[in-house]
Amino acid sequence: IALQAYAFEHDGQLPASLDKLVPAYIEEIPLDPFDQKPIRYSETEGKVWSIGDDLKDNAGDKPIDIVMEIPGFANGRVIFSTKASSSATWN
Repeated sequence: IALQAYAFEHDGQLPASLDKLVPAYIEEIPLDPFDQKPIRYSETEGKVWSIGDDLKDNAGDKPIDIVMEIPGFANGRVIFSTKASSSATWN
């Protein structure tokens, strides 16, 4: 939700890093429960991920990592619709 709020206020652009969300959108970057490091994020691919139980960072490769794709992400930006959507999926 914080990434979408940031994008909404920045003409659809995602932040270069999750650090840009602190403190305006979140108090701190969430930690990955598997290794206690900051959750992984790719601005260019529009996703955040956890390394999963194999304890390896597979660069957000599904189904190895636990991945959430940012709803509305396409062609390097978040596209907002006037129609409500619940397209966020964890794989």
